[in-house]
Amino acid sequence: MQFNYPLESWQRWLLTGLILSVSIWVIHGALSKGIADFYRFPVDKITRQLEKQGHASLKSIERGQRLIAEAVKWDKKNPYLLIQQANLFDWRAGQTYFWEYSRDLIFRRALELYQTAASLRPVSAMYWIKIALMKVRLGEFDLQLEQSMHKAARLGPWEPLVQIQLSEIGLSIWPTLPPKLQAVVIENIRRGLLRKSRFIVASAERHNKIPLLCQKLGDEPQLRKKCRG
Repeated sequence: MQFNYPLESWQRWLLTGLILSVSIWVIHGALSKGIADFYRFPVDKITRQLEKQGHASLKSIERGQRLIAEAVKWDKKNPYLLIQQANLFDWRAGQTYFWEYSRDLIFRRALELYQTAASLRPVSAMYWIKIALMKVRLGEFDLQLEQSMHKAARLGPWEPLVQIQLSEIGLSIWPTLPPKLQAVVIENIRRGLLRKSRFIVASAERHNKIPLLCQKLGDEPQLRKKCRG
């Protein structure tokens, strides 16, 4: 049995207004993301060049910063855009002519963006490792650094970039790490040796930590030659 009750005039207006409001909200969201993508696409090309070649002209980096800033205006809660923006600040800080004070200000801005991105997507191990990297560059060996390293190791135990960067960070500041975090770094290195041993060993050599790895992981096949040579 069906019951059909005619809507009152005010009810029809209310329903129409609700449908229009939802439609406008959906259209605005799609339009905003579309405009953000329009600004983001050229930035993708710049960042690919930076990742592949390790450098780009200051003019190219500044253009990328202007474009990504416009993209973020249209899609403020997109963690990927914030990460791109932070990466460009990080790369800009790498320009050798910056005074140390100015470089630290740029690193600070990058850190803030990485932190915001991590709050929007806390399950990303790469976002936490980026925070840890900025903390080290700023010389801030504090609880947030330790927590970021723990989270990166827990969330991305088999992500190659996380393994490489966590090993690099851990070995570079080894004496400052508490024993529990040292153990986390060593286990991360053990996993990293399985597929990225070249990078892990190079990092250990760079920081004079081959004896440490031989002491902790000397039986690993990837280290036997180094440890017994």
